[in-house]
Amino acid sequence: MSTQAETGAPAFRLGYRPELDGVRGIAILLVLLHHAGTAPVGGFLGVDLFFVLSGFLITLLLAQEWEETGTISLKAFYMRRVLRLVPALLAFILVLLVLGWCGGPACLRLGNELWFTLGYCLNWAIAYGWTSYRSPLVIAWSLSIEEQFYILWPPLFRSALRRARARSSIVAVLVLLVLGVACWREWTLVDWLKGFPANLYLQGLTPQDVFPRSLFFKLYYSSHTRADGLLLGCIFGLLVAWRLVDDRLRWLFRAVGFAVLLGLVACLMQVNARDLRLFTVNLTLINLGFALCVFNLVRWPGDWSLSLLRLAPMVWLGKISYALYLWHYAFYVWVENERIQGWTGPVVIVVGSILTATLSYFIVERPALKLKKRWKTFA
Repeated sequence: MSTQAETGAPAFRLGYRPELDGVRGIAILLVLLHHAGTAPVGGFLGVDLFFVLSGFLITLLLAQEWEETGTISLKAFYMRRVLRLVPALLAFILVLLVLGWCGGPACLRLGNELWFTLGYCLNWAIAYGWTSYRSPLVIAWSLSIEEQFYILWPPLFRSALRRARARSSIVAVLVLLVLGVACWREWTLVDWLKGFPANLYLQGLTPQDVFPRSLFFKLYYSSHTRADGLLLGCIFGLLVAWRLVDDRLRWLFRAVGFAVLLGLVACLMQVNARDLRLFTVNLTLINLGFALCVFNLVRWPGDWSLSLLRLAPMVWLGKISYALYLWHYAFYVWVENERIQGWTGPVVIVVGSILTATLSYFIVERPALKLKKRWKTFA
């Protein structure tokens, strides 16, 4: 495959985009308010937006590095990931351990989920019932899926770039993988429905009424059933990096993107995490909608939506989104355990987690991010 140096073609340069922090701000706000009980039932889909954004940005930056240098430095990539993710997570865990040692709330004490979290396989432990799903560390399930993606995708992508005769073949393989994920979820549900007792229908019960928690956990937390968001992010990241969509189609993508955005808002108002229909092709379509919106935002900036995403509060929430994602769940677990009623609980969750995440950002994350810049491998 030709690089920029060989073809003279200009590579797509991402640079810092405050609107992407705004997207992170929207994602974390959805998750935060969902757990605080003040957001639409579909607020949990903010996690899927994070998945899409991660796949999109990681792939776009890796492709950009390949175009400018002719290679991808895995050492630099993994050092950047470690400096971005590990310090805040270790600080979060350390505080929980100290609270446990000092006689803090029993609901915040850690068990064997600590080791699954540090091994970035917590999602599998929850999916198969190997650990408690009520721990404050449960929120790290999505970090486990992303870390598994970070481990596998860069070397596979680099190898594909070295061997693929056409860029379209890489995109085609990713599309097939997305379809495979959707089909696997569908097949898992169909296989369970085959054993649904007919007499339950006579009692007025539907499969949704008896949807077992064990099956829900396997569908919701397993890496292979939630990979479509990351993979769709990869696909649209490559569409941007390699300019595979002609500018003449801008109006079409923008029009479709606006309609998709309205559909996503409707989903956020209605979709429940325990809804059987979510785990069919519907989840893939939701992720496709997120990916299209992010694609339009990066490929053709200058839209009216940038004004909202660039608002200082949204950008700030995006900057602290990682720590906020970790800390808000500890506050949620504590509020639920204490059975705090009324508006006090949501206020404690929202205000407490934002203040704590802000401290984490300044004390832990920002110093690590300064070191992260040293591992940038291209100008």
